[in-house]
Amino acid sequence: MKNLIPLILTAFPFVLILTSYKHEERSKIKQPILGMRSSKLVENDGLKFRDLNKNGKLDKYEDWRLSPEERGNDLLSKMSVEEKVGFMLISTTRLKNDWAFEKPKNQDPITSDFNEDDNVTDMNMFTRQPLPYQIMNSAGTTRGVKEFHLRHFILRVNTSPRIIAEWSNKLQALCESTPLGIPAIVASNPRNHINSNVALGTTLGQTAFSVWPGELGLSAMKDLKLTREFADIARKEWAAVGLRKGYAHG
Repeated sequence: MKNLIPLILTAFPFVLILTSYKHEERSKIKQPILGMRSSKLVENDGLKFRDLNKNGKLDKYEDWRLSPEERGNDLLSKMSVEEKVGFMLISTTRLKNDWAFEKPKNQDPITSDFNEDDNVTDMNMFTRQPLPYQIMNSAGTTRGVKEFHLRHFILRVNTSPRIIAEWSNKLQALCESTPLGIPAIVASNPRNHINSNVALGTTLGQTAFSVWPGELGLSAMKDLKLTREFADIARKEWAAVGLRKGYAHG
């Protein structure tokens, strides 16, 4: 027993050091601001996390401290085949009274509510040539999220930033209400470029966003600092309304 006392006393400082190190590491972690609609919060190590799958505990994919790879692998292990298929697709999405790719059904103004109509067509949207079979250009929003498990969308409508932001919040709330709470990623064609060749499905023309030269114009300026300024301004504008991905073709 006497021989064990020096060993215990020697090990004790290492326990204190390890405990102090862990406390110091935790203190370096900054709690992010978490937005939510239907999900609740769970706590772990004094930090808060969104309980996206509503099981009352912290899962790896909900833990913002972990790497994207760890979180992604955990989420994949929980997804059904149907959910994985839906996640690999990207589809046009529309707002209420947005009749892109079809004859308008009314003349009412576009709002931030969902368009719940399925747009089924037998015409190629780009070539305007008939197809050998019908395809669905876009599903009604709720059906697309809950039945088809879609999470990647292309927003083509040209409307006010307020309407886009309000719609985007509603879309994320809808996605959050699903079993795994997987959020949506919304893409858009260019919204900041001067373009004389406006065509549905590829370009939007002038919008409420800041106006800049197109890709060729930015290149012709040979001004990397100004191009970087454009990118930063456009990034902030897009993020403010919930747009996270751009098809920045010319």
